[in-house]
Amino acid sequence: MPDQTLSGRPSKPPAATAPTPGTAGQGTAAQEVGARERAARVATARAAAARAAAARRPAGRPVPTRKGRGKREFKIGVDVLMLILFLYLMSYHPGGGLLLHAYLGCALFVLFILHHALNWNWHRTLFQGKYNLRRSLTSGTDVLLLGAMVLAMVSSWHIASMALPFEFLPPPRNTWRDLHVAATAWCFVLMAFHLGLHLHNTLTKWERQLNAQRSLRWGFKLLQVAVLLWAGWSLWHNNVGHDLLMLPVRPAAFNALAFYLEHLAIIAGFAVLTHGLLSAITPPRTRSK
Repeated sequence: MPDQTLSGRPSKPPAATAPTPGTAGQGTAAQEVGARERAARVATARAAAARAAAARRPAGRPVPTRKGRGKREFKIGVDVLMLILFLYLMSYHPGGGLLLHAYLGCALFVLFILHHALNWNWHRTLFQGKYNLRRSLTSGTDVLLLGAMVLAMVSSWHIASMALPFEFLPPPRNTWRDLHVAATAWCFVLMAFHLGLHLHNTLTKWERQLNAQRSLRWGFKLLQVAVLLWAGWSLWHNNVGHDLLMLPVRPAAFNALAFYLEHLAIIAGFAVLTHGLLSAITPPRTRSK
């Protein structure tokens, strides 16, 4: 029931208080000020995080951009495809499809040209700047690898006539075949050494992470020794030394799985060997962090 006064008449409800002029505007202004303050705090936190990340980044290393990351991933994809195709071409044996071998060899050389186009800065700066021991080792390996690939390409032009209906170079064909096999072997060894040079920083990072636990550290060292032993046996078993020196070898039964595993072991062995060499010749204070 509604409240009643002493006279029995119902009392009037209290009148609603009308907002004073400017109250609504003041509330909206306060909300805007609060939003601006929150946005300023978020921007300050982001700027502080960016400064902290820049402080942790080694000096001289540019900040990676989306375009730069995309180009780097594309270059890595080209390199991986080259390695897979190169190992497949090395696995060629009589009866393995010479015509397909010829066409895939052409595809490999196209990728090789693309690889150098993507890394044109190496050509441009080859004779610029100072050369320390590591840069001399890296550039020397790259120059030798370039020469071996060119020799493999030139020698393949003649033996391609065994599969294609044209001939580029004069005989004797057997000489060009021996040169092609030797150039391919040198390409493989130099490419494995080249990959080892680029994997040095990764192996160094793994070592530092494993040094915190003694058991893992010694396990990693034993793994490296095992990889070196397997790589040495694979070099002997696949007559890589004979191919490098153009020495005759006895034909043997081909096992595809063993071939790929052993050649991957050789690449891993060169990575371990190169890592140890660079660790020995690089002063501790200048090693990459």
